[in-house]
Amino acid sequence: THETRGVTLRHDTKRKQSKTKTKTKANKNKMSSSSGTPAQQQQQTKKAEQAQAAVQIGGHGGALSLLFERGRVLKPSANPKELRFYLAVEAGEAPLVKQLQLAPEFYGTETRDTPYGKLEYFVMQDVLSGFKHPSIIDIKMGTQTWHAECSEAKRKKHIEQDANCSTGKYGFRFCGMKVYNRHEKATIKFDKRFGWYSMDDVAMLGSLTAFFDDGVTVRADVIPAYLERMRQARSFLAAGGWQFFASSLLFAYDDVDAGAEAHPPVCYMIDFAHAVKLPDPAGADTGYCFGIVQLERFLHTIQQQHSKY
Repeated sequence: THETRGVTLRHDTKRKQSKTKTKTKANKNKMSSSSGTPAQQQQQTKKAEQAQAAVQIGGHGGALSLLFERGRVLKPSANPKELRFYLAVEAGEAPLVKQLQLAPEFYGTETRDTPYGKLEYFVMQDVLSGFKHPSIIDIKMGTQTWHAECSEAKRKKHIEQDANCSTGKYGFRFCGMKVYNRHEKATIKFDKRFGWYSMDDVAMLGSLTAFFDDGVTVRADVIPAYLERMRQARSFLAAGGWQFFASSLLFAYDDVDAGAEAHPPVCYMIDFAHAVKLPDPAGADTGYCFGIVQLERFLHTIQQQHSKY
């Protein structure tokens, strides 16, 4: 557990480290017992390294894993709507997204041979490239996570979930978080389930403060950059003609001990699998905007409580 400002949050660092060690050991045993030429063994090693470098999407592994290569992210193109959104951005149908760089840059698609057959990937900017020890939080935005194409059973499930967590109340919920702790010199990964519960203002403030708490200080210094990025996102969402379901804002800041090499804080809109173009080209995504306003309120409070100026 991790306690900050009176709020106790669960994290799974030891459990995940144990799993990682077990998987690594199993991979090594498998490699040592495998037969084949040195070239084949080298290819197996490369595949294992790529598998270890992959980051899971929303808890899914295997064919749904992200790949990171030379400042780029390869994401399996499991949903054609996400591709349509990126193509629409490139075609000028969401000009503020391109102008303000609200989403990771899109480089096109690539087809790769994988253990699951040929897969098509979106190729995007790796917005965390250059970070030394990033602290990252994925916040799912909006007051509604289900969309019109959901089955009736899934719609009912999402309506119940949204009502029983912070999505319905605040227009956002936590989808995953990891924080680099300067005191422990380790990254603490929080269980994503801590975003599934209902919270009042005190619990929400404590949970958000945990993201900025690096074990030595509360990094209120990065908040102004986030507030500006959210203001820019809100300007697009208020009249951009798009609506997003189960989309997120990704926030990251670097270890202050990295000094001049520390990467500036970043904030991007991500996950557009359920992006819908509205009939009104100047239509608003009111649920997403509401979530941003609420998130801004909490960040202003953290800034006021922990600013050194």
